[in-house]
Amino acid sequence: MQRPQDEVPLPVLRSARFDAVLRRITESAVTLVDAQDEAVLRTLAAAAGVAIDNARLYEDSRRRERWLAASSELTRSLLSGTDPEQVLHRVAATVRMLSGADLVTPAVPFDGGELVIEAADGEGAEQVHGHGRQPPPGNPQAAP
Repeated sequence: MQRPQDEVPLPVLRSARFDAVLRRITESAVTLVDAQDEAVLRTLAAAAGVAIDNARLYEDSRRRERWLAASSELTRSLLSGTDPEQVLHRVAATVRMLSGADLVTPAVPFDGGELVIEAADGEGAEQVHGHGRQPPPGNPQAAP
């Protein structure tokens, strides 16, 4: 039989990986942690791990759902004959919103292999719009 303790740290596992520690500390020597308390705490730690996993899985599925919806909307825009420049600006804005990026700059290859930023969305977008650069030698985008 285990001796009662005044502190019980228990790991919170998520998908068999350590994620956090659930700690129960008694405030006085009168209310020590016994084996039954420890069993309850182990159950709580396991439930916390499952809850954390479920919350992360739910957020992942919501993020995928948002990306798929945005992808469908952008595809519809392209297929409907919307001006490609407008669609490119919409792509930049959508990707920035969904990714949480500060700045998104889709670059388009032009003759000679130069990549030019045709759309930009976010902080500093006006400074980078229209900027370009030559791809490194050997890049398949470069013109012969």
